[in-house]
Amino acid sequence: MACRIAELQNLDGHEAQVFSLNNLSSEQVVVIKRNTIRKVVARANTLVSLLDTRSNWGQLTPHSISAKIVPKIEEFKPDIIHIHNWFNLFDAKELEGILREYPCVFHVHDARLMTGGCHYTLDCEAHLKGCIKCPATLTKRNAVSHSLQVYGNIFFNSPPYGLIFPSEWLHKKFDKSKVKRSASVVTRIVNPIDMIAINNLEPQKRDGIVCVISDLNAKVKGFDLFLEAIDLLRNSGSRIHVQVVGANPTKQQLEIASRLDVKLLGRLSNFETLRIIGKSELLIVPSYSENSPTVILESQALGTSVLATNIAGCLELVDDGKTGFICETTASSIFAGIEKALNSASRDEIVLNAKNLAKTRHSSININLYTAYRDVMSSRKAMEKNEG
Repeated sequence: MACRIAELQNLDGHEAQVFSLNNLSSEQVVVIKRNTIRKVVARANTLVSLLDTRSNWGQLTPHSISAKIVPKIEEFKPDIIHIHNWFNLFDAKELEGILREYPCVFHVHDARLMTGGCHYTLDCEAHLKGCIKCPATLTKRNAVSHSLQVYGNIFFNSPPYGLIFPSEWLHKKFDKSKVKRSASVVTRIVNPIDMIAINNLEPQKRDGIVCVISDLNAKVKGFDLFLEAIDLLRNSGSRIHVQVVGANPTKQQLEIASRLDVKLLGRLSNFETLRIIGKSELLIVPSYSENSPTVILESQALGTSVLATNIAGCLELVDDGKTGFICETTASSIFAGIEKALNSASRDEIVLNAKNLAKTRHSSININLYTAYRDVMSSRKAMEKNEG
């Protein structure tokens, strides 16, 4: 996501760089190199964040380990910093310093900014009461509660900053949070997609079903539910081609996928993922919770039908029977949805509607981003003028 935004901004004549701990195969990326000690500590922190986190929540990240990124930021001398995920990139103290020194906007991909460490609140509202007795963990409760207080105070006392929400659903979830109440700029902008790559892909004969999930073992993403639905599909006699893009399957998921003749492709580059989606008849999004799945926007722009679960983040992108298909978060409903989507008499019209809407959404992204940047920078200047 960060790379795509930077690429779009460079095409507009701006100078944009992405600082990351990983090589994201983009010319805009500057990989932050850490010494051996910091790598070991960061990996240990990641391991601890996974241990004793109940599976529904996936991972708690109350602590972040500094990668000493500030000198790189100072060297680049940015007019504004667009922050995505900073886990193990900088710590709380550095975040406070960055907010003090530079205009910043935060891309709100999940609930982490308003909680003590969980990325998916599910039905929990403990963050409204200080994350006391966090249901996602037993041993890390004090750390989670402390983290919520620390980051809440950082944002409450910060100079002007902005929040960018890809979905209206998450925008509303943040209503009572300190981070949103303290923000000077709050806006809603859908996630950008790589329209250049999409337009350059040659039309392909469409065949089969595809599911795209970054981490297959993340319970909230519904891969187990997807496999249950494919089991029902196979029992109905269908031998349709089924492919999955994503990494980190469990041993049990591997065994079930093999038995059901589901081809696991692993983690692919964005272009390869787009190519696979473009060759498929139907994309399935089986999640229990989503912000604003970029893969839905990509699939719609590629002309591939979408079947998504009946959850807030998906419902903002898919209008059942008009720009895609909606099902419940059960295996039987996904199975019925597959049959409905593949056999719909109005499928071509639905695909065209979705394709046109995806392009319309994409066309305004940069304008809205630049407006948010300017508003944050203007708020900073006004504050500095008043203080002066």
